[in-house]
Amino acid sequence: MSEDAKINDVISISQEKILEKYSKMEKFFINIIKELYAGKIRSFCMKGIIKENRNDYKELKILNNKTGCYMFLCEGVPVYIGVGGKNVNGRDLYKRVTQQCRKYDNKSDTGVTLSKNIQTIDELLGEKNVSPDYSMEKIKSFDLIPIVVGEITNEKDVYKAKALETILIALFHPKYNK
Repeated sequence: MSEDAKINDVISISQEKILEKYSKMEKFFINIIKELYAGKIRSFCMKGIIKENRNDYKELKILNNKTGCYMFLCEGVPVYIGVGGKNVNGRDLYKRVTQQCRKYDNKSDTGVTLSKNIQTIDELLGEKNVSPDYSMEKIKSFDLIPIVVGEITNEKDVYKAKALETILIALFHPKYNK
């Protein structure tokens, strides 16, 4: 685990502007935003998870049977935001996050969205030598912030997780979300 990552207040939209503009947002979402900016949500350095021969997911087991969102950050800037939990592609938060740690090579299943989006978007932006390995090197450089909302068996928690994902994507416009 790395030092807990937090949203870069200088590069990204400032916490102050978010809370000022969306002051009537439900307290739950306001508290999540405050925790993200303060670095109070446990984060993981992807270099410690994605390995050459076999990925090491043991630290992520705390996400089993949970619903919530996950954010990949590059230098404190959200670059990809997703959701996991019941009725979300049939995957809990653990399964969705570990899916994003895999390489998309045109033969993979459809759940490997981050690797696929990196390849597609960076190629469109004119990057040279964009490949599945290129996308994995990028993912290794990211920090991961999983935001546990609750249990996958609680429909209200699942609803909140989906709403949180929508709010976070709308606020941060992550590069690799299409």
